[in-house]
Amino acid sequence: MIDKNIILLIDFEGHPIIADEYMNNLRYSYLNSMLYGFGDLYPDKSFLIFSDNHDQQPKTSEVEKMQFANGQHQWITIDPDAGLTYEDIINLAEVEGYNVNKVIIGGCNTTGCVLRSTGYSAIQWAKAGYDVIIYLPMCADYQVGGVNTIEKNLHSFTLLYKTIKEENLIDKIDIELFLGPEVTEGL
Repeated sequence: MIDKNIILLIDFEGHPIIADEYMNNLRYSYLNSMLYGFGDLYPDKSFLIFSDNHDQQPKTSEVEKMQFANGQHQWITIDPDAGLTYEDIINLAEVEGYNVNKVIIGGCNTTGCVLRSTGYSAIQWAKAGYDVIIYLPMCADYQVGGVNTIEKNLHSFTLLYKTIKEENLIDKIDIELFLGPEVTEGL
């Protein structure tokens, strides 16, 4: 088995009708940067990508098609309504010949599905002993208060930090804005 870092896209398309264009496009910009190299940071890296909830979502489906054509990263689509857990994702990775090393998560809603609402959210991975990166540029929150994207994100990131602290997972869940060399070493 080969150790592999995974990118986990949880409800990545989100709820575009209730957000502004900036919120809706930022995640894709950073996902594309990550998948296509961040310049020299990942020239020879490949990720195992797990994505839920995009069968009817044109943007995420298009990114998957581009990755299939590119061939650098492997993409597995999972059913968000199947009640899957992080263990199920580990098993799916093993079927493909991989051990899960680190988990990089992006999606919507940051304080819900990304952090705690699914069986494969960040808290579940961290409690199982995995190192998790919540990659903020690939996250958005539509369910918290705020009159614009900035206020919603400020509120969301505050709740994110407080929850991680309350769960005593500060040493297992990193919150990152940029995946520079100091973060990507060992990816």
